[in-house]
Amino acid sequence: MTGKRIDAAKATLARFGVEPAVTPQTSKKPVGTVLAQAPEAGTTLTQRTPVTLVVAQAKEQSSTSTTTTTSTEATTTAPATTTAPSTTTAPTPAPRASSVPDVSNLTEAAAVQALNRAGIIASLAFIPGSDPLGTVEGQAKQAGTSVPYHTHVQINISSGPGDKPKEQVPNVIGQTLQQALSSINGAHLRLLYLKFPVTSRSQAGKVVQQSPLAGAQAPSNAQVVVYLGAFSG
Repeated sequence: MTGKRIDAAKATLARFGVEPAVTPQTSKKPVGTVLAQAPEAGTTLTQRTPVTLVVAQAKEQSSTSTTTTTSTEATTTAPATTTAPSTTTAPTPAPRASSVPDVSNLTEAAAVQALNRAGIIASLAFIPGSDPLGTVEGQAKQAGTSVPYHTHVQINISSGPGDKPKEQVPNVIGQTLQQALSSINGAHLRLLYLKFPVTSRSQAGKVVQQSPLAGAQAPSNAQVVVYLGAFSG
């Protein structure tokens, strides 16, 4: 979808039964252009699995920064006309970036929350391990790595000692928190939820992303992370 207009991208995804989760990002590219997507192109998904589209939005209006600049200059220089040229050439805000925190050896819940505070979306992968179920065994990006805001970063989670039964993760995209809780508990799994900013009122209060994805295998009693839409328009 990268490079397409958001309307065209949504239409393409809709033909395959895939729902987009739109994340706006300030960019010099035309408003509405898809800058990035997750999962990457070529990934096989089940129907109704969300695809995150990072979409260009207009840079912040310069009126606020212009007013600040003008008032600041006015206190130090008498002629107001000397500040006029600078107000028309305000620098473009740099794209927001996040620094990956160190989540190794944390519990899944603590790791997901730490990543969320840093503006990063956790992508969970359960792997065999002797540590207790839910212990972070590793992370795909080293601590301190700079990544775009709301990038997906994989963390490997211990399945725990012993041979635990494997459960299939249900699809809870579009469900309310209570519905998602019922679906996930019914699959012998536990729910961990975080809020996720959305620009559509129709997504508010609904699950817009989940990890692991629907259809994936997770050890019995493992936690599934869901991101609940919070309207930020």
